[in-house]
Amino acid sequence: MGNRIRVSVLLASLLALRGAAFAQTQEGETKTDVQAELQRLREELQKYSAEVKQLQETVAKSTAKSDDVTTQGRVIYRSTCEACHGRLGDGKGPGSRPLNPQPRDFTTGNYKWRSTPTGSLPLDSDLFRTVSEGVPGTAMPSWKKLLTREERYAVVQYVKLFSPRFKDEPIDEPIAIADPPPRTPERLALGRTAYEKNKCGDCHGTLGKGDGPSAPTLKDDKGVKIEAFDFTSGVFRGGSSDADVYRTFTTGVAGTPMPQYEDPLTEEQRWALVQYVKSLLEDRGWFGYVFRKPTDPW
Repeated sequence: MGNRIRVSVLLASLLALRGAAFAQTQEGETKTDVQAELQRLREELQKYSAEVKQLQETVAKSTAKSDDVTTQGRVIYRSTCEACHGRLGDGKGPGSRPLNPQPRDFTTGNYKWRSTPTGSLPLDSDLFRTVSEGVPGTAMPSWKKLLTREERYAVVQYVKLFSPRFKDEPIDEPIAIADPPPRTPERLALGRTAYEKNKCGDCHGTLGKGDGPSAPTLKDDKGVKIEAFDFTSGVFRGGSSDADVYRTFTTGVAGTPMPQYEDPLTEEQRWALVQYVKSLLEDRGWFGYVFRKPTDPW
């Protein structure tokens, strides 16, 4: 178990660096590059959705489906997840204290990275993707090389037991995401206007460095101090593609002060805002990553 955890931490670091390197190529992308990346993400989402559906069908055919899957999920959770997320799923595991951001508290049913509207529970495929891919810039590693898809699915089902919301509330349909529009100076200007008009700089800063006047006051839903996201890092935790960032702007980040912008902004304005915040990316080079502040994302 110790080796598995050490390997997962190493993978987390490597994936975070890979995410940073990928993000730094975004400014030079052509329309063809963006469309190709969107197609890749769609295929990835379809793959995860298909895997989850197949696993659900397999479980549905089992006479002991609930006991079998949750028992397996509990065993895996305790050996790979409990150290950070805690025995009770409250994010208070023995290894959670130094982590920034803090591990997710599964008991609330609030999940940051999901394809469903603000306030809604995530789809199984959302949770399966997070477990599989990890969260760049955090201590949450990718488990797809260390756990089989059946094991990852079992963990998802077990984690859902920590919150009564999954039993009591329906899950909404995922939001629709169209093809990203081409990047133009006009759309960039529209994004800057949206950034300023909606006071994004109050938290994220005028230049997107996460140093806005309200940044020192930010806390999550547990009252824990959190950092405003630094757009210049390029390490978008919910995914670095235009479609990923658009999804985050549309659904918001549950459990944090980051709101949804589906209501105040039109679809065109949200795409423009995506392009503007990604234009703030800085090439920090290896020196910048080696000598970063402890609170900076990788």
